[in-house]
Amino acid sequence: MFRGEQKKLEKIVNSHKDHYFIGMKTLAAGKLEPLKAFDYISKHNISCSTIGMVTVEEAKISTEIALNVLRKS
Repeated sequence: MFRGEQKKLEKIVNSHKDHYFIGMKTLAAGKLEPLKAFDYISKHNISCSTIGMVTVEEAKISTEIALNVLRKS
């Protein structure tokens, strides 16, 4: 996503506190580190997130990171 478009989308999401937003493919097919992705999500008006998980280990790691980061927000 282009930086300008990302900022526009962030503004829309963050300015509509009376709406619910879902983050889709938030780990970018494994291109983003879970800690970085969930930290970003926690700073915006995103109510839930979907991620794909292939292995049990991947599920454990991603879930643990998400819970730790999102509990702080």
